[in-house]
Amino acid sequence: MHQLAITFFIIIAGISSGVAIRHWARHRHERLSAAIPRIRKRLQKISLLGFFSLAFFLAVWNLSFKETALIVLPIIGTSIYLIGGLLGYLIAVTGGSNRRQRGTLLCCGAMTNTGALGGLIVYVFLGEIGFGLLMLYKLFEDAIYYGIMFPLAKYFSQDTSATIDIGGSLKGIVTDPLIVVSLLALGSGAVLNLGDIPRPEFLGVVSAVCVPVGTSLLLISIGLGLEVGSLRRHFTAGLKIAAVKFLCLPLVAFFCAWLLGLGAIADELPLHVVLIASSMPVGFNGIVVSSIYDLDLDLANTCWLVSTSLLVIVLPWLFYLVQ
Repeated sequence: MHQLAITFFIIIAGISSGVAIRHWARHRHERLSAAIPRIRKRLQKISLLGFFSLAFFLAVWNLSFKETALIVLPIIGTSIYLIGGLLGYLIAVTGGSNRRQRGTLLCCGAMTNTGALGGLIVYVFLGEIGFGLLMLYKLFEDAIYYGIMFPLAKYFSQDTSATIDIGGSLKGIVTDPLIVVSLLALGSGAVLNLGDIPRPEFLGVVSAVCVPVGTSLLLISIGLGLEVGSLRRHFTAGLKIAAVKFLCLPLVAFFCAWLLGLGAIADELPLHVVLIASSMPVGFNGIVVSSIYDLDLDLANTCWLVSTSLLVIVLPWLFYLVQ
């Protein structure tokens, strides 16, 4: 059970540290308070482009590519993100939401905390190889976010005559540093792996440091930007999005992974990775995109807070299932 305790400690400590720093800076240090948006972005870049990319590279170097069934992991991940967005939009339509709320629920349904929380949980529960499989699962996550969800969010923030800039979306995907660095990490790790070049043992220690440190920095950045509005007004919508995240998507993902044979390889490790990855709460990007494009920020905050809080129930259940 120490694995579960470590996971909860890192999550709570990271987010609460960010919130505490932000609160202190707002009341005691005006210059630091003004610099918080810049600090948040810097922490995210260090975490994603530095620690997480290095951990991904090291994990791919150590993966076994004998099982061709692993190729379906990015396809499953991509499908789950898109299905989540569709279900979020259906919740909005059936609930009589306005245009901006539809954009918010679409993004909250699709955007999932697969990186910070999912990466930490998979690493602690399943180890380094599991983390490598998770990164394959979320390989096209940023492409979906920046190429599809951000343009859709912009579309829903404007009047009904607005159009989606497909060319700009494609350009954003090709030039996005997160996508480029992820593909470089995957390619270079695969080259070393398939070239039968043994990975030095000390790099296992480096990998063991990268994931918790990178996750902690991401969680601190989340705490630095967290604004809690009116929870009561959107609580029902938050519960519906949580049901999508913790019931609908895991069932679909698990069934697809089992149907595609992931339960028959590597002691069911890929199947467990898919189960955890598809059971993560709303990603903080759901708040970011709602803020950038003037969607319903209170609704996005509520969806994030409700789904993230329910990890108290979901995490022990996931731990039981994969153990």
